[in-house]
Amino acid sequence: MKYSVPERLICCAFFLSVWCLEQGRDMTRYHQQVQALGQLPPGTVGRELAQGLLARRLTLVPGFESHDLKHVVLDYAMEPLGEIRLQAFMLGNGNWTLPSVTIFLFGLLLLPGHWRLFRADFRTGRQCPALATLTIADCQDQPLTELRARIFSRHSHFQPGRKPTPHRRHAAPLPLSVVR
Repeated sequence: MKYSVPERLICCAFFLSVWCLEQGRDMTRYHQQVQALGQLPPGTVGRELAQGLLARRLTLVPGFESHDLKHVVLDYAMEPLGEIRLQAFMLGNGNWTLPSVTIFLFGLLLLPGHWRLFRADFRTGRQCPALATLTIADCQDQPLTELRARIFSRHSHFQPGRKPTPHRRHAAPLPLSVVR
């Protein structure tokens, strides 16, 4: 895929960040986890996560294992624009962490042509159940389509990864019993 100069800058920043996080760590456990997820039945969250990572020659990142999970569950591409869209969603969803804010502001500066899209993603995040604590273990065996349907059940016009149409101003967190 051909990226614009700002998108290439975002890619470089992310690869550098991931490289820094991996230094001094034994990555064997993370590679094994991706391989194990790849053995799950087709259509499950875990299998889709593994396939997405392996297709891009990536693995889980220490301390951020559930980040790529959210890319898969929310259907935001693992590429520069998808990364910033995911951060906009997560900020709207209440995940006001330093990495989320920093990444979003970086993208906001570099991709001003997408501000409306980021705003829509932020609003959609506000309407959905809280996902900050969703982990791979919580949902790896679930069918991805069913998990998405539960998360977005109140958003009949929302298509994950596309321009969202929010329907409610605030939403309660998603109980783990619903996720599992």
